[in-house]
Amino acid sequence: MQLSLGIKPETIDHLYSLINNEGFNKDYIIWVFLYFHTYMPIGQLAVICGVSYRTMISHINGTISILYEKVKYLINNIEPSVGTINYNGVTFSMAAIDSMCVLVNKPQDDVVQKTLYSKKHGDHLWKFEFIVGLDGKLLYISPAFEGSRHDKAIQDITRSAQVFPYPIFGDKGYKGATNIASPVKKKSDHLTPDEKLYNNFISPQRVIIDNFFNYIKRFKILSTHFRSKDQKEKLEKIIFIIAYAINFQLNFNSNNNNNIIYFNPISTHNRNKNNNNNNNNNDHDNNNRNDDENIL
Repeated sequence: MQLSLGIKPETIDHLYSLINNEGFNKDYIIWVFLYFHTYMPIGQLAVICGVSYRTMISHINGTISILYEKVKYLINNIEPSVGTINYNGVTFSMAAIDSMCVLVNKPQDDVVQKTLYSKKHGDHLWKFEFIVGLDGKLLYISPAFEGSRHDKAIQDITRSAQVFPYPIFGDKGYKGATNIASPVKKKSDHLTPDEKLYNNFISPQRVIIDNFFNYIKRFKILSTHFRSKDQKEKLEKIIFIIAYAINFQLNFNSNNNNNIIYFNPISTHNRNKNNNNNNNNNDHDNNNRNDDENIL
């Protein structure tokens, strides 16, 4: 059995270079991405990796925390410098904006249920606003916002599009937002020929951000309902780390090798030996707990 980490060896090496002065082992990054990509219970991953539950969760938490601080600083200091494109005498900045949604389990609190529920998606979720250059490079990630907030309402808070000299591209959810070009909505069930041409110009510009989201959603932790409490802080860390890794892999990895890392579980002999050690450390029962509460 092989388990995919969802990223390439060069990406692991790069992430390790960010934290190797902090006393971390490269294996810890592998464990983190194994968890992100498979979203297995930590107890199960501990058995697969041949370590105790306590060791696994301690190193995953520590690695996520320090890696998040590193990549957050790098992402927040990205220079929003992009080229321009012209259409019919109007200049646009070559970037696209959209919100990515992460589904979560239905909260128990009625007030929280209301704030996280999105009528558009018919589910409870958190939203993250992204801006991606038309060359595919990540330019911005917002903090988490409640699912009930509309995209334009989020933009009114972040004002992230206003750092660009010309309008960037968004979907109809950004209609009326400052410095965002969005498609023309139908009036009286029809569009004029010029409006159709304008919409046909805008729509393809946004494909790049959809593609970026598709790469991120390959990680099961973000493509299924997130199970944990304290979701906002935890999801922000996960989103920033995965998005940074994907951005590096797509845009800054000089090696065109397409090989994704696969993790080979330890041998049965070593696994059984380690399980005995787990029992001696009173960690065996922890393998069956809902360990998402202990992450981060």
